[in-house]
Amino acid sequence: MTSSNINFIENDFGLEPNENSNHFYLSSDIWTRNSYDGIEKHQNPEYVAGDVEYRWFDEDGYLVAEGMDLTINNGVSETYQLVVFDLINGITDDDYVNVTIDNHEIESISPNPTNTGQIDVHYNIDGNANAYLMVIENGIIRNYMVTNTTSKIIQTSNFSNGTHTILLICDGVIKDSKQFVKI
Repeated sequence: MTSSNINFIENDFGLEPNENSNHFYLSSDIWTRNSYDGIEKHQNPEYVAGDVEYRWFDEDGYLVAEGMDLTINNGVSETYQLVVFDLINGITDDDYVNVTIDNHEIESISPNPTNTGQIDVHYNIDGNANAYLMVIENGIIRNYMVTNTTSKIIQTSNFSNGTHTILLICDGVIKDSKQFVKI
């Protein structure tokens, strides 16, 4: 991917707003103030509304997505480059985003809804994580330690009918939550 250098010094004479462009200031960033508003102290810049394109590139420089959002399907942590093109002002900006994949999750709860007296909670945890499942039922909290296995049977015969929440907590941080219904 090639990049172009834009010389803004030629366009910005230090007069605010700039008489040539009517911008509050010009910079290589896409954040500008478009009109004089009578305020002569520092303000946070406003986003330029207009035609803006977002392109995401992987570490090898391949285009992997277009648009404001990036969806990761490969389950691999890596750094992505976001390039933003302001098509109206001809300004390009980029930044790098480190994406860390967190594989701690509750995969499924079965049966759901349940009337069998137990549920089977399938989960993924890091082998080194200190993890447990927390079940919240009408203000009552029940904790169930989990190990490096991939599922835990939880007896539900003493639970009241209704919707209950299960949290997966790893190393003191809530990583995922799901709900199940006892009927």
